[in-house]
Amino acid sequence: MRAHKPRAKIFLNKKGVFITLTAFLLALLLIASAANMQKTRTIEENSISLAIAGERTYFVKENFLDIIRSAYSASGINWATQDNNFIYTEDFPNSTAKIKIGQNLSSLKSFLYKEFPNNPDFYPENTDLGKIILYGKDFNILHSQTTGFGANQNLYFHTSQGLKNISEAFFDLNVLAASVSTPIVNFPLCISCTNPMKLTIKVSNGAGTLVYSFSNTIDLSQAGTLDINTNNSSSDIRMNYSFFDVNWSIASTNTLFYSKFTFNDPLFEAGLGKNILQIKEMQQFGFTG
Repeated sequence: MRAHKPRAKIFLNKKGVFITLTAFLLALLLIASAANMQKTRTIEENSISLAIAGERTYFVKENFLDIIRSAYSASGINWATQDNNFIYTEDFPNSTAKIKIGQNLSSLKSFLYKEFPNNPDFYPENTDLGKIILYGKDFNILHSQTTGFGANQNLYFHTSQGLKNISEAFFDLNVLAASVSTPIVNFPLCISCTNPMKLTIKVSNGAGTLVYSFSNTIDLSQAGTLDINTNNSSSDIRMNYSFFDVNWSIASTNTLFYSKFTFNDPLFEAGLGKNILQIKEMQQFGFTG
């Protein structure tokens, strides 16, 4: 019987080792689990912070872009998209109102840098204030062929690949003058042409009386012109077009200018340069890039 006692002791020793190893492994698992939980918690906290920063940055930027757009609207420049239509209106030339755009944006910049000191990026003095862009289309509205508003006398509806993607261009001018002469017109019409576009023009005088209207399909392969006289000495309102541009020049007479371009599809949006404003608010939450 005594010969069996050492075996029991060995069995007990093995059992003790097994229990020790099991406890050790459980401890390791608990430590690893705690570390993973901490990592998960950190990831969750970072995700929440990132979401808050991203949401705040987005809404701050959208609000400021609306304010920037309001500066243009206060100076008589507005734009909108409706289905396939791009609508652009302007109190034109109204050079006094245009000067206020730069002044208002300069004040906005000072406020922006005071409220968001973490390196916002907004330099309106380096922006072509007279340029409106249609994203998704080869189409821009320019006031000068160089930069800015130029002499505040020109509107260039410009493309680099032609007006072929536009099915109709509509212009409605309320010329704030007592006398508006019948325009001198040269619009080559489309007769089995390869580049047709419907052109509609309405011109009213200061009293709101319609003095001229045109609606027909023109041939964009041939250039066209329109001249209007309001001062009995020279044609001070002129429109000309080619395959690539529709240009309006209004020397002095203030005109309420409404235009609408209908595209073949609605995939576009209008606005100023997309990088006109950058707010790096996320840096306040420890994020960069």
